[in-house]
Amino acid sequence: MDHVDVKRLFFEHFSSLKHKKLPDVPLIPPEHDTSSLFINSGMQPLKPLFMGLQKPPASRLYNSQKCVRTGDIDDVGDNKHLTFFFMLGNWSIGDYGVTEAAQFAYDLLVKKYGMNKNKLWATVFKGDKKLGLGRDDNMFAAWQKIGIPRERIFLADAEEVFWVSGKTGPCGPTSEMHYDFGASKGCGKKSCNPTCDCGRFMEIWNPCVQISYNRNAAGKLTSLKLKSIDAGAGFERIVGVLQGTNDVFTTTIFKPLIQQIEKLSSKNYTHNKKAMRIVADHVRASTFIAGEGVTPARKDQGYVLRRIIRRMVRYSKQLGIDRSGIKQLVRFVIDDFKKEYPYLQRNSKQIAGIIGNEYDNFNKTLEKGSRLLAQLMQTTKGKTLRGVDVFHLYDTYGFPMELTRELAAEKGFKIDENGYEREFAKHREVSKKGQSKKFVSGLADHSEMVIKYHTVNHMLLSALQKVLGPKVTQKGSNLTAERLRFDFNWGEKMTPEQLKKSEDIVNKWIKQDVPVTMEEMSVADAKKAGAQGVFTHKYGAKVKVYTIKGISKEICLGPHVNKTGVLGQFKIVKEKSSSAGVRRIKAVLE
Repeated sequence: MDHVDVKRLFFEHFSSLKHKKLPDVPLIPPEHDTSSLFINSGMQPLKPLFMGLQKPPASRLYNSQKCVRTGDIDDVGDNKHLTFFFMLGNWSIGDYGVTEAAQFAYDLLVKKYGMNKNKLWATVFKGDKKLGLGRDDNMFAAWQKIGIPRERIFLADAEEVFWVSGKTGPCGPTSEMHYDFGASKGCGKKSCNPTCDCGRFMEIWNPCVQISYNRNAAGKLTSLKLKSIDAGAGFERIVGVLQGTNDVFTTTIFKPLIQQIEKLSSKNYTHNKKAMRIVADHVRASTFIAGEGVTPARKDQGYVLRRIIRRMVRYSKQLGIDRSGIKQLVRFVIDDFKKEYPYLQRNSKQIAGIIGNEYDNFNKTLEKGSRLLAQLMQTTKGKTLRGVDVFHLYDTYGFPMELTRELAAEKGFKIDENGYEREFAKHREVSKKGQSKKFVSGLADHSEMVIKYHTVNHMLLSALQKVLGPKVTQKGSNLTAERLRFDFNWGEKMTPEQLKKSEDIVNKWIKQDVPVTMEEMSVADAKKAGAQGVFTHKYGAKVKVYTIKGISKEICLGPHVNKTGVLGQFKIVKEKSSSAGVRRIKAVLE
């Protein structure tokens, strides 16, 4: 069965069961969701619905959601792990329970997809004293009622089958469906079960996540009034099972991309599985992440993107694929997904620029850094590299700690991760002290002209988001009485038309003489109100939120003008590159 048909049948199945389809959302979570850097499941955007904070569009929902899971980056290279993947999801919000959810999943797998029912196993929560919860007898009974025999229902502990959405938030016991590829594919142990990582079993669906509790910061569980079900199926894994392979990279989803990698490298997949799997997954992940305006950086989403691209570069070089080859692979991914995700085509130049720039930056230091690492391993007594040396590789050569760990492990070395973290903390403290000597919020002083430039700085950000897209964020600013200097994430030179449009929008807002108001509130309330914030980690319990009505709402120390009409004529005088993936605008008020 082709992967296109797998998704189509999923949609048809849940539509026939009176579920409403939801749209796929961006990979970057909204500001109020700090539980993860990326959307990592189909239900993550729906947490407010499960918590009863928002009214759902229907009590039964389904969709296909693109996801990124950063914890799996080091595992990519085997037959099943992916950094970037698609989750097929269906949800009950105060509607049906585990019995119906299990039946819906079983019927689709066995009756619609034609999967061998004798190959299906289920895991059930066995209870946990620390959580104060007993065995999930309702779930156990549901699987037996459907027809899965007792010997294929495995009782698992909380680490395996108790779902949490983050450090805090909704949680509850879950149940997974696993496909058994047979004892010959596994470890051969009698104790082998679905939680064994030997390769015999593959988790394909999590059809019964019971969103029954809320976990607070202290780890205490409280029962939710609204009981719901979250079900997530791994699209790529289901396709693999239906196509008779436990290697997702040999499915129709990945096969064309793998063939392109084989062509560019003049090597075959059979003898280069790990490298080709990593390049295939990472080029998809980096294309989609860069497509949403993320640029390589030293923290947050930008750090993940940098790490993915640099790992991809390392393995592409092993295969003999150069910069132009990577560019062709990025184009291949865009062409493959442009109908379903047209923004990839619209942002294709930006995507190519971001990935190409990072390739160049890393390429300059890869040889030197690799040579230094080899020297460190030769001169190190024992098999553990010092944290200070690992940090030096990161700070000087741009080697993410995880990459150094991976390279070192290939030679039998470990790294002192605690020592690395100590060096990183020292560096961060020095940077903070240095920043304290600079302009507060980028302002040289609180003179009348500097205050005007501060206000128009907010307006310029909003204008750029209108012209280039909502993922544009401020990367820094410097304001004096003579000019504004504004840095923002963008992977290519702005066109004259884009600059003119941005300038015109700001001048239109100035002429409208819009009032500027300020309100003090908590950071949480500011985020709920939709306020943007660049340096929120510097703020205390209360923050100032400046609103330019209908234009901008930002957490800011101020000060600002009272009305936009006093600003004068805004003019962009220069736009250039500031650093990889970051552009700089210089503008004046006349």
